[in-house]
Amino acid sequence: GTQIKPHITKRFSMEWSRPAARMREMISAIRAIWAAWNGDEKLAFRGDFY
Repeated sequence: GTQIKPHITKRFSMEWSRPAARMREMISAIRAIWAAWNGDEKLAFRGDFY
């Protein structure tokens, strides 16, 4: 997400790497969810992070 490194690594116990790529993938995942909710397509999202 958009948090700073200490929040990601200490609070959420996730690794800190490629934040911009993670954000791009998060947006793609959300768009896929919205498309499925609208009935446009079946939800089938697979990414490197999510």
